[in-house]
Amino acid sequence: MSLLLPLYNDFVFKALLVKNPDILLDILNSFPTFQGLQRIKEITILNPELPKSTDIEKGSILDIRATDESGRSFLIEMQGTPKPFLPERLVLYWAKVFAGSIIKGDEYSILPKVFSISFLNFKLIKYSKEFHTRFRILDVKTGKIALTDVLEMHTIELPKIGKKISSLHSDLEKWVYLFREAQNLKEESLKELISKNPMMEKATTELEYLSQDPKTRQAYEDRLKAEWDYNTGMKSAYREGELKGKLEGELNKAVETARKMKAKGFSVLEIQDITELTEEKLKENGIL
Repeated sequence: MSLLLPLYNDFVFKALLVKNPDILLDILNSFPTFQGLQRIKEITILNPELPKSTDIEKGSILDIRATDESGRSFLIEMQGTPKPFLPERLVLYWAKVFAGSIIKGDEYSILPKVFSISFLNFKLIKYSKEFHTRFRILDVKTGKIALTDVLEMHTIELPKIGKKISSLHSDLEKWVYLFREAQNLKEESLKELISKNPMMEKATTELEYLSQDPKTRQAYEDRLKAEWDYNTGMKSAYREGELKGKLEGELNKAVETARKMKAKGFSVLEIQDITELTEEKLKENGIL
């Protein structure tokens, strides 16, 4: 088996699933939410287009939007690296899909239930060991009374899943393990993983095909560069802010020292010598 591209890369994740809605259907039906009468029978992907290289380089959001046979909506995405204010962004994107489901003149009764499902290749909820968290709008007193069932958000944190295939029990756990480890799997481990789920075998076969495709490889490299540029920019901005804060703190401390020295009768030259503040800074802060 050739080297596989990582499924925790959002471009690879979307490229695999939009071309194979039956695989996406199997993944969704592995969630506890979609068991029994809630099981999804058919899924339609609404945005199967893959972005151009220029869009990838700009860091566009590579989500998957879909609907099922009963009209329920799904917003599905893979996040390879942490982003600031991610929970707020997830709520915003859910709200856009929900609001976009109704137009002027429609009745509120037509509004669909919208599921937001986010696979995260990092730990979001650090105080919880659970890899899968489900959010709804519930009252704070009992935590049992739902205001409405139109909102349901799922976060799946890949790093929290078991490290050994033998520790995996549900189909959801196995899918999450595959998302995290696809690029590292050996032949023997892969056989063990897919032995009870034929759809995983199709997923790895399709992923192998994608991994050998030069255009997909290039798009993957472009996405990596976009992520690297974004993360570098964030780190640079943080360092600049940290340095600015440090300098401002030192200036405030020097100004406070200068005020105390003036109150005790020190000369301007003595104040400047100790605080290293210029005459202009002393005037700006009302010391001269």
